[in-house]
Amino acid sequence: MISSNNFKKFIKNGTVLSICLILGLSSVGCSNSSSSKNASNKESIESVSDIRNMKFVTQQQAILRLTTSEKASSVYSITLSEVESKYIYSIDGLTKKGEKILMTVDAKSGDVIKKEIKGAASAEEKKNFIDFVPVLDVDKAGSKAISLSKEDYNHILSYTLYANNGKNIYKFTLGNPENSSSKTEDIYIDAVTGNQTDKSAGSDSTSSNKASGDATSNSTTSNSESSNGSTSGNSASENISSN
Repeated sequence: MISSNNFKKFIKNGTVLSICLILGLSSVGCSNSSSSKNASNKESIESVSDIRNMKFVTQQQAILRLTTSEKASSVYSITLSEVESKYIYSIDGLTKKGEKILMTVDAKSGDVIKKEIKGAASAEEKKNFIDFVPVLDVDKAGSKAISLSKEDYNHILSYTLYANNGKNIYKFTLGNPENSSSKTEDIYIDAVTGNQTDKSAGSDSTSSNKASGDATSNSTTSNSESSNGSTSGNSASENISSN
C-alpha cells in the first residue's frame, strides 16, 4: 500500500511532468506555427516578385485563345509582362485571312482582354513565325537566363518569345523587385539550344520582330523603362486603357 507521503510525492511529480509535457508541446506547436508562417510569407514574397511562381495560365493556353478564336495559323511573338498592375500575355499572330493581329490575354484568368487587327502581313512577315516544336520550356530557359545574369538577379520580371529570321529567341528581363529604383537586365536565350545569344541574332527582317528584339537596350535599364520595353507591351497598355 502506498503511504500518504509517497502518494503526495507521486501526485506532485506527475503534475510537474504533465506541466513539462504541455510546455514542451506548446513550444513545438509555436515553433511549427512560426515556421509555417515564415514559409508562407516567403512564398508570398516570391509569388509577387517572380512570374515563374505566379498562378498564370500557361504560354500554350494563352496561344490557344488566339488560335481557336481567330483561326490564326502562326504566331510572331508572345510576351508575358505587367501592364498597369495587371499581368497579361500579348500575342502577335496572323489570322487565317493573312491579317496581323494583336491579342491580349489576362494571365490569371485566361480571358481575352482585347484583339486588334493590324492590317495585312507582308510576304517577309509571313515567313517569320515561331516554330514551337523545338522550343525549350520557358522555365528551363528562364533558369538559364538567371544563371547568366551579370547583376546576380534571380527574379524574372517579364519575358518575350519571338521569331527572328528562322531563329526562336527568348528575351528575359531580370531584376530586383524589392527595390523599385534598381535597374533591370535583359538576357537573350536561343529558344532551341538554350545558349546565350543577343538581340541581333538572325536578321531583323520584319518590323514586328524588330519591335520584340530592339525595344529595350541589351544593357541594364530602369524598371520604369522596362515596363514599356516592347511594342506588344505598349499596345497592350493601350488596349487595357481603352476598355
